[in-house]
Amino acid sequence: MKLKNTSNWSKIMSPVLDAYNSSPHSTTKIAPNKVNKDNEIQVLMNISKRAKKGTYPKLEVGDNVRVPVIHKQKKGYKDSFSMEMHKIEDVNRGLYTVDGSLHPRKDLQLVKGNVIKAPTKTKTQQKQHDIQDKVGKSLNNPEVKDLVGTRTKKETKEILESGRKTRAQTASTHMTLRDKKTK
Repeated sequence: MKLKNTSNWSKIMSPVLDAYNSSPHSTTKIAPNKVNKDNEIQVLMNISKRAKKGTYPKLEVGDNVRVPVIHKQKKGYKDSFSMEMHKIEDVNRGLYTVDGSLHPRKDLQLVKGNVIKAPTKTKTQQKQHDIQDKVGKSLNNPEVKDLVGTRTKKETKEILESGRKTRAQTASTHMTLRDKKTK
């Protein structure tokens, strides 16, 4: 408040509000003091020009759509739409009836043509994928492969030929050392 050399903000509040209300706003293009019933339509048109609008393809009754999947926790990449196909039953004022539930347009994904489902993984493939998720990039480390049990026969053969010890050999060495110490 050094500008007006005052320590009481209430004295400058009125002039600041007057200046704010008499200057045109970027959205309405009109000063708030000058908005009235006569220019109400112009103000609404200016606001709608500035509004963010989604550009979605039109949906009609009978179109195939996917509905959103609601996740309890948003972690990582998960599908945001269901894999099941649903048909639009009714359209009323921008809301679409799908399986008896109302949805806004932004919550529906239009499906055109045939849907190709991703191949399902076998149990061993899923187990391998789960291990990779847990361990990450360190899974390529030979010691980690030995611990997790994902080393191939070829890798094991190379390790034995190089003279390095496997986990089982290392464990048996530790056991014999422990046995010697207790005696």
